[in-house]
Amino acid sequence: MDLLKAEARFKQTKADLRIAEVELKQIESLYAKKFVAANEFELAKARLASARAKCSFAEAEKKAVVQQINFTLITAPFDGVIDVIPHKSGSLVNNGTLLTTLSQLDEVYAYFSIPENKYFELLTSDKLGKHQKIELTLPNGTNYQFNGTLKSAESEIDRATGSIRYKVLFPNPQHLIKHGASGKLTISDVQNNALLIPQKSTFSIQDKTYIFLVDKNNKVKMTNIKVGPVIKNSYLVESGIKKGDLIIYEGAQSLKDGDVIKIKDRL
Repeated sequence: MDLLKAEARFKQTKADLRIAEVELKQIESLYAKKFVAANEFELAKARLASARAKCSFAEAEKKAVVQQINFTLITAPFDGVIDVIPHKSGSLVNNGTLLTTLSQLDEVYAYFSIPENKYFELLTSDKLGKHQKIELTLPNGTNYQFNGTLKSAESEIDRATGSIRYKVLFPNPQHLIKHGASGKLTISDVQNNALLIPQKSTFSIQDKTYIFLVDKNNKVKMTNIKVGPVIKNSYLVESGIKKGDLIIYEGAQSLKDGDVIKIKDRL
């Protein structure tokens, strides 16, 4: 209704402006022939100026009404999936009221945190970069078909948790993954000449990791080793034993240094 009124006023003022232009042209012609007085010619020019001002004002009013109407048209900044709309058509809402949530699902981010000490350890050894293979295991235990790409971390370490947060970008062309979903991330790296031993073969004393090494006389020797990351149920050994060494696979808790054993099975 307001727009119709504003348009009508604007058309009326345009018509009045046209009339004032025609009248001024006629009076100007008569004034040139000395048929009208100078003050009548000045009045005609003033009426034209007034008509122009009224027309400009009506045009401004029309634009203001159109702008207000445009505020009621909500345009999404990107394509996506709309969440539930809690308000019905005609509902009264205030400035800042959340109307709905729009999710962009072509690509999704998975967030994870790394303890501060682990962060610096991985950073120093260049084991936390974009060259790593990153896989996602979905809540039902299946592996997601696309690998992820490691993106930038947050700029600060959270002092409350002592960790820093990273994010991984996954393609999501079928919109299978929704925002708020959970999963398990696996970051893989190539380790040449890796030596793995089962966790059950080790035991700890005062924060140090040991295994029982078996010599050629079947005598066991408690040996300190340095272990790295855990890969499933095994340790990646960094130092302390070498390829070909014979160790106790299971039952280390019942042995002591120097015991002689009888080997039943070799794995």
